[in-house]
Amino acid sequence: MLDYRRNRLDYGEALIPPQGYRLDRAVAATYSADLNTLLSIPVALLYAQTLEGKLDGERFQILEAIQRIAQTVTVYHQKGQLHVPPRYNRLYAFLEDMLVPVYPATAFTSFHPKVWVLRYLPEVGDEPPVYRTLVLSRNLTCDRSWDVAACLEGVEGSDRQERSRPLADFLRHLHGISPFDGAAAFIRGVERTKFNAPDGFRRPVFHPVGIPRYYTSPIQSTTCDHAVVISPFIDETGIG
Repeated sequence: MLDYRRNRLDYGEALIPPQGYRLDRAVAATYSADLNTLLSIPVALLYAQTLEGKLDGERFQILEAIQRIAQTVTVYHQKGQLHVPPRYNRLYAFLEDMLVPVYPATAFTSFHPKVWVLRYLPEVGDEPPVYRTLVLSRNLTCDRSWDVAACLEGVEGSDRQERSRPLADFLRHLHGISPFDGAAAFIRGVERTKFNAPDGFRRPVFHPVGIPRYYTSPIQSTTCDHAVVISPFIDETGIG
C-alpha cells in the first residue's frame, strides 16, 4: 500500500523549473479545474514555491505571478468542469486568458487527459531548452486522493524522436481545438526531445488515446512485467 508520508506527490515541486532555468511555455490538459488551485500554479512556475499553504487571498505575489504567467500557460479543460469556490476572489478574472473549455466530441465521451508539457529556457547562456512532461491520474484541483504520476524530462536535440511523436500529435490536437501562441516551435521541440525514463523503467511511450490515429487502447497490445492503473470507474469491457 502507499504510504502518504513517503510516497507523496507535490504538484508544485513537479512544476518548478530546473535550477538555472525559467519557464518559457506550458500547455496543460485536465478534465476539471479548481480556480484556487489555478491561482497557485503561477507561484510555483515563477517563484519556485510549492502549492502548500493558504493561497486564496489576494496577495501581491500571486497577482504579479498571474500577470506574468497568464500569456505563457494554456490550460484546456472539459466544458462545464471549472470549479468556482463559494467565496469570490477578484484574482479569478486574471485566469481567463489561461483557460480553454473543450466540448467533448459526442455525448458519450469526455475530455479526460491530465497532462502538463512545459518548456524551460536557461537563465543565461544558449543551452538548448529543457522539456518536461507530467502525466497524472488527478485533475487540476486541491483533491488529496491517492495519485500516480510520471515526470519525464529531456533536452531538445536536432533530430526527431519517433517515441515523442504521439505527444507532439496530442499537442497538435489541442492547438486545433484552440490555438496557443508559439505552437509550431513548441511542438517541434517536443518532437526533437528524447525524454528520460523514470527510475526502474526502460523507455517511455506516449499513448494519447482518443484523438485521431490513436483510438486503440495500448493495454490491448502491450505486454509488461508490472502495471499500475488508477481509475474511478472500472467495467468488464475496459479490463477484459
